[in-house]
Order: sequence, then structure tokens, then C-alpha cells
Amino acid sequence: MKPTNSLTANRDNRYPFFLVGLFILSALVDLSYSPIYCGDDFYFHMRRFKALAAAIADGSFPFYTDYTAANGYGYLSNVFYPNILLTPFAALANLIGDIAAYRTMLMTMTILCGTLTYHAVRKIYGCHFIAFTASLLYTFSAYRLLDLYQRAALGEALSFTFLPIALLGLYYILYSPAFKQKWHVISIGFTLLIFSHLLASVLTFALVLLIVAASYKRILKEPLRLAYLIGAGVATIMLAAAFVVPLLEQMSSGTFLFDTNQWAVPHKAKLSFLSLLQGLLPLSGSPAPSVGILLVTGILLRIFIRSSWTNNRLLKYTDIGVVLGLSCILASSSIFPWARFPFNQLSYLQFPWRLFEFASLFFAVATAFYLSVIFKESKQRLLVRIVIMLLCTGIIIIHSSDYRLKNCNKKDYIENTTIYNYDLGGGCEYVPAKFGSPFRINERNDSIACNNANTRISGMERNGRSVSFTVAATTPDIVELPLFHYKGYAATINGVPADVSESENGLVDVAVSSSGNVNVWYEGTTTQWASWIVSAIAFVVFCVYLGLKRNRHICE
Repeated sequence: MKPTNSLTANRDNRYPFFLVGLFILSALVDLSYSPIYCGDDFYFHMRRFKALAAAIADGSFPFYTDYTAANGYGYLSNVFYPNILLTPFAALANLIGDIAAYRTMLMTMTILCGTLTYHAVRKIYGCHFIAFTASLLYTFSAYRLLDLYQRAALGEALSFTFLPIALLGLYYILYSPAFKQKWHVISIGFTLLIFSHLLASVLTFALVLLIVAASYKRILKEPLRLAYLIGAGVATIMLAAAFVVPLLEQMSSGTFLFDTNQWAVPHKAKLSFLSLLQGLLPLSGSPAPSVGILLVTGILLRIFIRSSWTNNRLLKYTDIGVVLGLSCILASSSIFPWARFPFNQLSYLQFPWRLFEFASLFFAVATAFYLSVIFKESKQRLLVRIVIMLLCTGIIIIHSSDYRLKNCNKKDYIENTTIYNYDLGGGCEYVPAKFGSPFRINERNDSIACNNANTRISGMERNGRSVSFTVAATTPDIVELPLFHYKGYAATINGVPADVSESENGLVDVAVSSSGNVNVWYEGTTTQWASWIVSAIAFVVFCVYLGLKRNRHICE
């Protein structure tokens, strides 16, 4: 719905100018952060990226284990971490190389983030100027750049791209008279969020619940809006089944280190007020995550605006967004009771300052709206656009310089990929909890353990995505392989299926009933295949629905 107000009447149609500015700034980001150094989670995500590329090349996609990880013990990070959005770029990596494809992915997602944010904000505010300004401020915000490179938190960085679409979909359902025709937008946004980063999806879902609860009067007046919201949720679950269902299956099959993690929990990762203030410094990178001084300064423009100057409804929505953004910052601070019930049940969030993603979006939109109220003339707005681009350029230069300064002494990732630099993730979260620290691999090495002293093992080989060996057993035995156990492993003895289970050490156990040649590999589960089929069918049905709806709209 496009609100009828002075903003709509006086809108500036400068979309081509926006695209040129977006492409220039995106190219500047790529050049400024080149070469890519190893940010906090870079090893982990690059290993995921390379494993996905290899799986596509050898035909084992979509169900595979990264046997190059953990000294060959195998890591099933692809089930715990979504990789659908990485797939086309991983396929490209087989043609142009890992780093080139990775950089192409980051630049593509930056351009897509700016474009989708522009259209989402324009749909809500009906103003090109607000969309232009908000999009650039959000896309090149300090926290997003931190996520992309210094933290190298690829999943969370990708989620920035689709958060505006999810919130646009919520706006349609709660406030648009055309919610029956627009309900699918929130399904698209949330599905893409889930395929980007699960924790960002969980936080967005919590935000949606909060906004829906605050809008109870509208829902009571029109209960059908809630019905469409629930329907959109069901559609999202069906579309995202290919990731969500295998994840839940794996989590229910055993316990992993992320279940017992105590090193990165919200109450230990809260920011002091000093850290929050230091994060606003315009010079050099901050010692802690921050939304940045530009966005914080932008929301201060509110003190110069009177309610009579603009559409009160839009001003109200914008101010609520600012309050939500400030609440997100407050929740990351040392005064928030993360160690107390019920917040202590959210340890899987790890870092409360993940909420800066939402604060960045709310502050960017608010800054753009406040500027639109203050500057109404076309020439004034053109000047503001230029200033915004220059300020975004300044953010990129300052943060990239600090990034290079902090990381220039790091060697190329190919030379350093080991457990010691967190290529299994900072907390090795997806290692079976029974195994404990992955550093035990160095003690256990590549051995196969047997229960019976008379059982002999020989000729063990790792053949790509399988492990084979010869066993000589006089009595039935259980052999423990140097493979992390995940549900979906299969084994054969002389071509006959053998039972596979988890050992008391969190490794793969194979029941050996006779002597012969044993072959073990990750096959996947029936549930995994079924979930992909469900998502594929849901995707086709969804596309057919959208096509029919579009044709009907054209005919009308």
C-alpha cells in the first residue's frame, strides 16, 4: 500500500542513479577488502564452501560429509548450516577458483541486499528518496561490513539481504488492505532467511511475534490477517523443509558440542557501556561490534522534527522502529539479564549483539525518513544523496583499512587450514559431544578400535567420500572407525549391508559378523531425501500459484 502523503506526491524517481551508486559502492567494497584475509569465521565458512564445491563436482550433493575436515574424521556442517544459497557460487568455484567465487558471492549479495532493501522500503513509504537513502545506509552499515569481512560470519551476513523482505511481508499482512494478495512475501523472505542463517531467522521470528502481539487490536478487528500469517508460516516450513527437517532429525539423534557450549553464551558476551561507546568512534575499527556512529547520529535528527510536518502514521511507525533498534542495543549491553530465566534458555544465540542487524535496519530507515521530512526540495535531496554516498565511502575506507591492519599478518587460508584455527567453527559446535574436544583426534590418530583382541584390521584406505578396510574376525565384533558419527552413515561387508551405530566415543561403530572387505560412507537418510522432495514440490506449487496470480492480475 502506498500511503497518500506529501512524500508520495513529491517523490524523486532516481532509480537508475541509485543502481549506479549501489554498483560503485559494491565494487569499492570488493576492492577495499582485497585481498581477503582470514576473519574470525573465515576458515569455517571457506571449508564449507570448498566442501560444497567438491560435492557438486563429484556428484555427492546434496548429502555429503566433508571428509577433508578434522583429519578425515568428517564434518557434517552442511546439515547444521544451510548451504542452498551458496550452491550456485560453489558450482562457479569449480570453474574460476574458490576465492574468486567467494568474492563474487559477497559482491552479488551486497548488490542484492541494496536492491531488495530499496524495493521493500519504497513499498512501505512510497518514496524513492527514502528507499535510496535507507538502502545505502543499511547495505554499507558498519555492522554488516564487520560481519562480511572482520567476523567473516557468512551466514549472518547473508541474512541482511533478506531481512527487509521478511519485514515487508509482515507489513503487508498487518497493515495492507491487499494482504490476501501479498501474504506470500513474508514466506519468501523467511524462507530465504532460513536458508541464510538459522539464528537470524529465530531472532526475526521473535521480532515478528513481538510486533504481532503489539498489533493485537488490528488482528482482533480482522482475524483473517492472523489466519493468512499462519498460512504463510506453513508455506515457509514446506519450502524450507530441505534444511529444517534434516537439522531437526540430526539434533534429535544425538548430542553435539553446541548443546554443551559454555564458552560463547549471551551472558558472557554482553557489551559494557564503554564498549558500546567505543563502537561509535568514527576513526579506526571499534574493539566491539557496533551499528556505527553514522546511524546513531542519523536517528538524532528526530529532535528537529515536529509531528505536524509529515504523515503521523509513517512517523509513528518509524519512531517505533527506532525504539526497537534501541532495545536491541540495550539487550546487548551488560545490564540485560541474559543469565536469568527465561533468557538463560537462549544460550544457542551465543552473542547478544547479533541484534545489531535489526538495529542497523531500523536506524537506516529512520535516518532516511527523517531526512526526507527535513529536505523536501529536489535539489536538496540530490545533495543529500551525494553526501550519503560519500559517507558510505568513508565507512568502507575506514573499516577496510582497519581490517587490513588487523589481518595483514595472516597467511593464506590454504596454508593454515587446521583444527587450531577453527576450521570446524569457533566452538567446533557440530562435533559429537561424546567425542569431546576435537583435539583428541591427535591422540587417537587414524586407528580402528575393536572390542575383541583376536579381530584384525588391515588395509584401511580413505577413498574420497568412503572408508574401506579388511577385517579378519573369528567372532562377531564391533569396530570403531575414525569418523564422527552422524545419522545417515551406511556400511557393507562383502557388499552386504551392516549395522551402523554411534560408539560411546561419538564415533561410527560397525557391527562385523564375519571376515571380509568393509566399506563405510555417508549415504544420507530417508528423511533427508523426503524433505528435499517436499521442498521441491512446495517450490513448484508456490511458483505456479504466483504465476497464476500474476496472469489473473494482468487480465484484470
